[in-house]
Amino acid sequence: MITPPSASSDAVTLYSTDDGSVVERNDGSVTVTFDGLTIALQPEALVSLRDSIRSLAADVRRCGPDCRWQLRLPDTDQRSVLVLTSDDVLALEDLVAGASAMLELNGLLDEVGIETS
Repeated sequence: MITPPSASSDAVTLYSTDDGSVVERNDGSVTVTFDGLTIALQPEALVSLRDSIRSLAADVRRCGPDCRWQLRLPDTDQRSVLVLTSDDVLALEDLVAGASAMLELNGLLDEVGIETS
């Protein structure tokens, strides 16, 4: 689901950059805010998005800065596609990769009984 950006007290920031942030909600979903959009996903969909954007970023590096890219968003209510510049793809890759790493780390810490929030 794509919604306008909003602040909420039921969220913990997983990762943020100058270009956006990813927060984890109390219900277990994650919200990616990037370039004026807010996209709510389940954690598994964030991993899928990470894999898709990683593959796209490899192509971006071969094409250069003047290309435009389409990225299909996983697990949204509609079949949403973002059109991104090469710089946007790389910035989104950094954001989503960082958030995915934090989700994985939090999962490992939960497994051994260490509280993360």
